[in-house]
Amino acid sequence: GHREFMNTAALVLKQRPEVTFAIVGGDVTPKGVFLDELRQWVAERGLGKQILFLGWRRDIPEVTSCFDLAVQASRYVEGLGRSLLEGMAVGLASVATRTGGFCEVVEDGVTGLLTPVGDSQAMSEAILQLLADPAKRQAMGAAGRRRLERYFDAKVQIQEFKQLFLDVLQRPYRRWYP
Repeated sequence: GHREFMNTAALVLKQRPEVTFAIVGGDVTPKGVFLDELRQWVAERGLGKQILFLGWRRDIPEVTSCFDLAVQASRYVEGLGRSLLEGMAVGLASVATRTGGFCEVVEDGVTGLLTPVGDSQAMSEAILQLLADPAKRQAMGAAGRRRLERYFDAKVQIQEFKQLFLDVLQRPYRRWYP
């Protein structure tokens, strides 16, 4: 969803040119051709000062804590959305596409806003809505932090997996092959 994210950023910047977007992470394509393509797209539109490429980082909590929002524009069914969880950990509201695990992570209207996959217009409107309302954004961020602690904390996940395994082990044994 990088291209959708870029289109979303361009739409937001038309109304709020002071906003800065950051893409965190590197390129896993051979010779980095994908990020090169995105950088070229940004350069052609003169958005190099508003859309930053931060590359691979080891200081994610520090970097993420500088943001106002966590945005994830994936087009694919993602398992969970770790970047959204990282945003929630530092109290950020989220804007994400309505796909895969994002629907489990983001409680629409409570911890952030979900938008249709591939709809840059809807995503830009969601971002603009939250940028215009700092109190709502902060309330969603706080709700996201609570949701993270309640459902996605490692200790909680370990207990849930433990209970799942115990439930499976208590089922009657049946051969599944002839």
